[in-house]
Amino acid sequence: MTPPLPHWLRDHWLLGATAAVVLVLFATVGAHVLLWASIPHRGHGAAFSIIEIPEGTGAARAVQILVEHGIVQRSPLALLYLRLTGRTRGIKAGEYYFTRPMTPGEVFDKIISGDVYYHRVTIPEGVRSGEVFAEFIRAGFGTEQEYRDLFRDVSLIADLDPLGHSERSHPFLELGRFARTYADMIQPEGLREIRSYARGIGVHKNLVLPRDSGDRLLPPTALVRDAHAAGLLVHVYTLRAENQFLPAELRRGPSLLATGDVAGEADLFLKAGVDGFFIDQPAAGVAARNGFLRRPRP
Repeated sequence: MTPPLPHWLRDHWLLGATAAVVLVLFATVGAHVLLWASIPHRGHGAAFSIIEIPEGTGAARAVQILVEHGIVQRSPLALLYLRLTGRTRGIKAGEYYFTRPMTPGEVFDKIISGDVYYHRVTIPEGVRSGEVFAEFIRAGFGTEQEYRDLFRDVSLIADLDPLGHSERSHPFLELGRFARTYADMIQPEGLREIRSYARGIGVHKNLVLPRDSGDRLLPPTALVRDAHAAGLLVHVYTLRAENQFLPAELRRGPSLLATGDVAGEADLFLKAGVDGFFIDQPAAGVAARNGFLRRPRP
């Protein structure tokens, strides 16, 4: 008859067997994780895939998105791998572009580093609004109707009425002793307030050279003088050559679409003392500026 094992030996044998089972289990799990993590994967049939990671996405949701788009293989141990490798934090929102099979580690390094995909849109100089819309639409940014609706939505600029008389004029936050509207901001006190945080102002051209009901020019306002007294530069916007944008004196021909004397308008603003202007025909603006600078000063 075999004598029974001493208690100390039997206890050690049970501990050893338990440890061995645990080690085998860990080895199995580790092998599975390493196998999943080491195999590059591309489960989508297209040549490339663009996915979006929304703002605030956590690691679990990011894995789900990547699996749904075939970027990584499904695995119940995915989060374990990410935690072990420190890749569960710092996920950056944005669109990501994938063109080749990648390991899960490479994929998460990409979205943690914020290697987002940039849509490139080139707008040639001189194109009109319709052509700008077309470039954005071709790049996948919305529809033509969406752009046209926004372009015609005057409520977006209602607060910037040139004379600041609209009852809808948005009051500024309390600055100094009273709440300011846009009309207040072009008064001497408002201009001095602006000088505390800016070097210049950009204003609608009618605030410098106003017009009467027949679109004929009136004498210059005090805005340029007051702005210069406050230490501010003044730039006006926007000078355009078409008759419909010019004062009556500078229109040429009966059609509002015909080209008038925009260089003459630029010259008038320079005489009024502005420091610069925005103009759709820069060659005419340069010619007006050069001619103005060549004239002797009184």
